[in-house]
Amino acid sequence: MLTNKNLIEFDDNKQEKLVLIDLCNVECVFASHNMINNIYGVCMLTTLVELNLSFNEISSLSGIEELTLL
Repeated sequence: MLTNKNLIEFDDNKQEKLVLIDLCNVECVFASHNMINNIYGVCMLTTLVELNLSFNEISSLSGIEELTLL
């Protein structure tokens, strides 16, 4: 659960708070109520079945089509 963590992006090169390699086999991500404006790195989480990004600042869902289990 990544709710209220002040996350800005799903990009572990820019933040120490979110290390995507730690999430490599995760099926559910709840990252609501953050400041996420770019979901670029989320396409690396290929095992995702559920993704909650409500209450963020996302303007594009580009790349999410690669998550075929979602």
